Amino acid sequence: MVFNAEKVVWFPPGNSNVQVSHITSSTAVISWDPPTSDAAQVLSYSISYAPSGSDRPMKNIIVFPPNTSLILTDLNESTPYIVTVTVKTFFTGEQLGSTLYFKTKSYIDECLQNNGGCSQRCVNTVGSYQCRCHPGYTLRPGSRTTCTDVNECAYPVMKQCDPNAHCLNSDGSYRCECKPYYRGNGTHCEGCFCPPEIIPGTASQPALSGNPCPCVSGFIMSNNFPSLYQNSADMYWFFNMAQLSNSTRQYKGRKLQMLLCDWLHLEWICLYRCE
Repeated sequence: MVFNAEKVVWFPPGNSNVQVSHITSSTAVISWDPPTSDAAQVLSYSISYAPSGSDRPMKNIIVFPPNTSLILTDLNESTPYIVTVTVKTFFTGEQLGSTLYFKTKSYIDECLQNNGGCSQRCVNTVGSYQCRCHPGYTLRPGSRTTCTDVNECAYPVMKQCDPNAHCLNSDGSYRCECKPYYRGNGTHCEGCFCPPEIIPGTASQPALSGNPCPCVSGFIMSNNFPSLYQNSADMYWFFNMAQLSNSTRQYKGRKLQMLLCDWLHLEWICLYRCE
């Protein structure tokens, strides 16, 4: 909020040089200089004030040194006030001080007109106003009125996505989605879950599928593809794909060879050999 300016009317000051500043619709700061003589002997200052021309009794506030200022509060809007400051010293008692007049300012709420020019929220403050943004937005650099989206995904401390999730920014917010082959709500993902895969080939010339699933550590291949693998000899399980040469596509690591599988007692019984 701002206030309509009112000219301060001064009466001839006394020795205390009383001044008024920071006038709003309900407050004002009164300040004064200590007396030039016997300043060390000042016992107190008495500040009296009331609306000018009013028959109401003046309010009185006592201020003790070394303080030489006071904030008047709960003043009426657009109202002239009279203020008198007197000083009480050890030797001379209470001395006549200075008197001045001032007028409080009129209240204006800038937020009522065009939202104060703010793109989102306008917040009234004493003597001014501020533009603020909704959650997920921040003021654009160099601007006091325009809000722009915050990319939470660019700041790890602002997002709550699981390490195995993608952070997807949106206007004023963001969401987390588990990566392929992981399951969960994005803030918590479990995995890795790769679909079962049977790949044809031979022990010397495996045929790779190029499955991108990050959990794959090996693959099944058989000379008898596409016959039933459970009944096939020469079926291999390759364990460590790091042992696969990218240039020759030959697997050099250890592998498990299935020698025999039979259906016994309602389950498959298989014989394997490690190579």
